Amino acid sequence: MSFLKKIQEKPVASRKRMAIVLTLASYAVVMFVWVSSWDARAEIEGNRDKALSPIAGISEVFHGFTSRVSRVSGELSGATLSANPEPAPAPTEAQTASATGGFDFSGIVVIEQSTSTEAMLK
Repeated sequence: MSFLKKIQEKPVASRKRMAIVLTLASYAVVMFVWVSSWDARAEIEGNRDKALSPIAGISEVFHGFTSRVSRVSGELSGATLSANPEPAPAPTEAQTASATGGFDFSGIVVIEQSTSTEAMLK
């Protein structure tokens, strides 16, 4: 038997009681959600005041792009390029890389043959 048929077979007084209980429970849930969202609405309005307009956001993006381009072009204009660069001295012993200038070497991983898996299996 389906759930609705079982409810329909109950007396009218018990069906009314069930309807009132379910209505009050639903109302309580809606009121709880509504009251708990008061702080969220205030926070949204506060964030809305801090937000940039779309035009200001796009101008910020282009401003950042143009400042980076001008910085890179300034760094390139300070560099001298020659057709006959001086040869680098031959290294006498192994040298470790260090961060120089504006380049960060921290993400470079050097794998030596002596520590590779194939060398360990031999």
